[in-house]
Amino acid sequence: MKLDNILNRFGVSSKKLLLILDLHRSVISGSIAVEFALPTASLFSRDIDIYSPRSHGNNIRALLMEQFGLVDVTRPRNPDYPPVPFLHEMYTLCNKHSRFHLMVSDDDNPLEPIAHFHSSVVINYISSSEAYYAYPDLTFNMRNIINSFSYIRVSRDTGNTDRAIDKYVRRGFATGAELHDWPEFTGHECGVHPSCPKTSRSFRDGFGYRLSLQDRAVHSFDSSERIEGESEIRWRLFPRV
Repeated sequence: MKLDNILNRFGVSSKKLLLILDLHRSVISGSIAVEFALPTASLFSRDIDIYSPRSHGNNIRALLMEQFGLVDVTRPRNPDYPPVPFLHEMYTLCNKHSRFHLMVSDDDNPLEPIAHFHSSVVINYISSSEAYYAYPDLTFNMRNIINSFSYIRVSRDTGNTDRAIDKYVRRGFATGAELHDWPEFTGHECGVHPSCPKTSRSFRDGFGYRLSLQDRAVHSFDSSERIEGESEIRWRLFPRV
């Protein structure tokens, strides 16, 4: 299983970590989810990003530290760095093999921050049962669209978002602001095509790609229904239509 290979680099048991994710309705996101879909050397992740509901934040932090021998090395936030949308707290947990970033959501929905990431390539997650990719037509073809709403809101006073986007440019992702930046999408229906930045999206709209962790087969089970609960997150990459 590819996820085993990825997590083994960090000295982490995938079975144990997935059980913890299931117990605390949490997910992995960031570079690991991208690497899982596109296993190339240029996409090797350096840390494990976990997103947790606010009500589970303290418990999952304690459990990760206990199970993987991690130490909390969190530093105070830089006051010049604007807060990440929909995050309550961020922790950095380390041992000699690995570094975890635990992102605790503002509320009990860990997917809200992910829906407002800086660009399409990282709007994805790995739950205890599946991997999900919101923009498969883009991500699986090394394309990336900047989330204009998040970019304007978060990076107005800092270059950190620019550096995060540049990281994926260096990894080979062609990056743009509009779908018509690439010829294969010429003539798409704006505001309707699932990859268009002006299209309203959700984790339950049927346009994302879901891959079972059990048999690597596409399946109909939607883990976001359990993770999100009654709320359904909606977003678009472009702030106005």
